[in-house]
Amino acid sequence: MLINDWLSENKVSQVEFCNRYYKESGNTLTQGAISKWANNERIPRKEEMKIIFAITNGVVQPNDFYNL
Repeated sequence: MLINDWLSENKVSQVEFCNRYYKESGNTLTQGAISKWANNERIPRKEEMKIIFAITNGVVQPNDFYNL
């Protein structure tokens, strides 16, 4: 599932996702980074993908960013 679809389906704002990302990893994430992921302008790094996978309970997977 695309991250944008997951955010919409779960009624989670990009800012709230940043908060969840921080709680999961202890690292900050900008709303701009999520926006770029959602608009296919940037692919998350491996470490970021692991955290996205954890936050979304495995629904958003690394392959989802590669349009495979």
